[in-house]
Amino acid sequence: MVDEDAGNKSIVPQGLEHLIRINTEYQKVICIGDGCGCAKEISTKKWVQHLRGHAVPRDIAWNMSLTEAIPPHGLAPQLGIQVIDGVRCTQCRLFVSTSTIDVKDHWETAGHDPCDGCLVELVRIQTWGKIDHEQRYSVRTFWEVDEDAHRSSAEQGRYTEVNGYETQTSQNTETDDWEDVSNDVEYKGG
Repeated sequence: MVDEDAGNKSIVPQGLEHLIRINTEYQKVICIGDGCGCAKEISTKKWVQHLRGHAVPRDIAWNMSLTEAIPPHGLAPQLGIQVIDGVRCTQCRLFVSTSTIDVKDHWETAGHDPCDGCLVELVRIQTWGKIDHEQRYSVRTFWEVDEDAHRSSAEQGRYTEVNGYETQTSQNTETDDWEDVSNDVEYKGG
């Protein structure tokens, strides 16, 4: 399947249209099988291993160079990637995480001035990795999204849509200043 919107070409191997979407701007392969929503920037071998978890034969070949790239804060959500609740540092407004503990640690290491109010504010965020509430995330992989933003036709053309799959969202909006935003996320030390 080839998508040529806005001059961008994305190739999804025949027979995998129901499992993957290609984000050409950030060079990610996004798994949409069973609502997975996991973006990969990995080798062919590891990508094939991931697809095997969705019952795809081992002989699938995927030859694409994938690099680490994170969208800037404030864009519309990346299609096929889950949008989750997160917190942002109220001083620099650049550091985002799922954990208020991470923001507190950031506040101290960044040397921010003392604060009279709350150190965090609620935001909606995304990450390329699969959301696993049993482990602590690497905070550098998160970016803030604006769910009210609409994609321009040029921006929309950067993505290959498969079977009309839409971004999944969670609706957790309650938090205490120093508790994790997601009730399922636990601080694992470090």
